[in-house]
Amino acid sequence: MSNIQSSAEFKDYGQQQILLLPPSLEELIEPNHLVRVVNQVVDSMDVSGLINQYKGGGTTAYHPRMLLKILLYAYSVKVYTGRRIAKALRQDIHFMWLSGMSRPDFRTINNFRSSRAKEVIEALFEQVLLFLVKHEHIKLENYFCDGSTLAADGNKHKIVWKKNAERFKDMAGEKCRELFKQIDTLNAAENKQYAGSDLEERGLSAQEVTAESIDEQVEKLDAIIASGTGKKHQRKANSLKKKLREKQAKIVGYEQQIAIAAERSGYNKTDTDASAMRMKNKELLPAYNVLAGCEDQFIVSVSIHQNTNDGSCFNDHLQKLKTQNHELPKAIIADSIFMSKIMNCWKRKKQ
Repeated sequence: MSNIQSSAEFKDYGQQQILLLPPSLEELIEPNHLVRVVNQVVDSMDVSGLINQYKGGGTTAYHPRMLLKILLYAYSVKVYTGRRIAKALRQDIHFMWLSGMSRPDFRTINNFRSSRAKEVIEALFEQVLLFLVKHEHIKLENYFCDGSTLAADGNKHKIVWKKNAERFKDMAGEKCRELFKQIDTLNAAENKQYAGSDLEERGLSAQEVTAESIDEQVEKLDAIIASGTGKKHQRKANSLKKKLREKQAKIVGYEQQIAIAAERSGYNKTDTDASAMRMKNKELLPAYNVLAGCEDQFIVSVSIHQNTNDGSCFNDHLQKLKTQNHELPKAIIADSIFMSKIMNCWKRKKQ
């Protein structure tokens, strides 16, 4: 009997077998699958603000509630790019069920999240938060908060430093003051005004050079050029005017850089909102300081800052959290750098 060999048997396999009734996607998805949770959450949300982003007219558009479901579920399963989401809508039964078999292309998906959804994302996030509180997934009792630097999508070699802009502006201003002296020497009318006094005694060397003050000097040169006093003087006046305009353009550019930097030490040319920050690998890159707080693994609030100091940004983070939830959590768990800010927060809360 031991020498008898039984032949292997396999289940029926026929790719061309026609089904009498096609299967329903509803039956193929598990009752407790994440895609059903996303579907339930978005169905309970008020998306009137999102719908109001559509002006109407033209061809019919994909429903914003469906597009929002797709984006939220895609992010939940770590699918981020428009092309990959569009591919999932053609291949993944969970995306197919969620979209009702609609297949928006990647351009439609990208346009939706970068324009219409972007305008109301804060309000939608607040509704999700209220949903979590209502269903007791979170209770806003223990709020865990921390910050992290997030690299921006900017060229690391295009960082503009505020101190450099101020220094270069001062250097350009000094050059302009030298040109102002030459203009006064060239302009005979100025000699009468100063009545023999040296220009330095009238404070010209300390005068702040602005675009307006340069325009005034250019007007003097234009008067010399128009007077026809002599070709030599006219050539000199034209040369000075050209140099002044060049310095004026530089000063205006430096002033713009200083204004963009504002309270920051610098910014990135390709992403002016990004600040130069030291990353964990010690590399200096354009980045943002992101503060995030969570409870029971649910993200409760996120705020983005241009300052690298977590403690300095914490008050703004708490104000945003209070705006979203209309109250602060009972306990905040964070690093020691937040401690002074937390104590001040509790003092104001008791008052």
